[in-house]
Amino acid sequence: VFFFNDTATTEIYTEQIVGSVRCVQETGYRELMLTNLFPEIIKAACSIVGAWGPATKNGDLFQLRALDWDRKAPISKFPTIVVYQPREQGSNTYANIGYAGLIGVLTGFSPNLAISEKVWKTHQLQIKDRFGEPWAYVLKRVMQFGKDLDSAIDILKNSKRTCEIFLGLGSAKNNQFRAITYNQTNLEVFDDKNCTVCGSDETHPQIDGVVYLDKFWQPSKNQCLGKLLSENNGKIDAEVLFREVAGYHQTGDSQVAVFDFKRSIVYVSYSEFGTGEPAYNRRPFIVDMNYFFNLEI
Repeated sequence: VFFFNDTATTEIYTEQIVGSVRCVQETGYRELMLTNLFPEIIKAACSIVGAWGPATKNGDLFQLRALDWDRKAPISKFPTIVVYQPREQGSNTYANIGYAGLIGVLTGFSPNLAISEKVWKTHQLQIKDRFGEPWAYVLKRVMQFGKDLDSAIDILKNSKRTCEIFLGLGSAKNNQFRAITYNQTNLEVFDDKNCTVCGSDETHPQIDGVVYLDKFWQPSKNQCLGKLLSENNGKIDAEVLFREVAGYHQTGDSQVAVFDFKRSIVYVSYSEFGTGEPAYNRRPFIVDMNYFFNLEI
């Protein structure tokens, strides 16, 4: 995977990895590069929810990113929120909500957008190709340069994509959310009316102003997430997504992040290092990103 992706790794990301190596002397470039390609291999189960308009309390947009992976992984000792203020023309300030040493974006938030992924596993064999740009680096470019749904989707369409994943993409400007299927050959966008990849009407009811993917293989036969969202329809907010949805669905064992776009607030928790206590059972940090996005350096 390192050989396949090295030629697609842009110079700016290579420089960031080199800079990280200089800060952590015992870690070499090759080791940190391989660490950054780890998400490309494993992806993760995860749940994704976006809710807005008639589904939320005041019509505001909220997004849930629940990372289901390995809650006892050694990297859980080093959770981070890294705020970038790039100087390239057209860049956004954005936050990479992940783990120390990971340059690519697993979970991202900016004044414009939020993005996350989940594994795309179906009951048919999927074609996989590792030649191209690692998806976590593509998501990083979306965070840095995306302004709204259209510009973010254009970045995704024009990237040299690799393995198949689902994406969740929320936009403050559009006050809407999209689910995206992403692989080497195709990129499809789904809204609250046509997200049919996720199951039947019984297991995955259509809800105006809600797009969701549960932590299971798609299309999923599990009714839990659809039921929770239906029960809270019209009153969804950050607390509902964190406490009711992530908590009762037991999704987000490694990380739970909920984004309040209007207020630019992130609610985030990680699994506890050592005990493996799941993130969905832990109290979140409440981070006002307005302060960090506007901080002058």
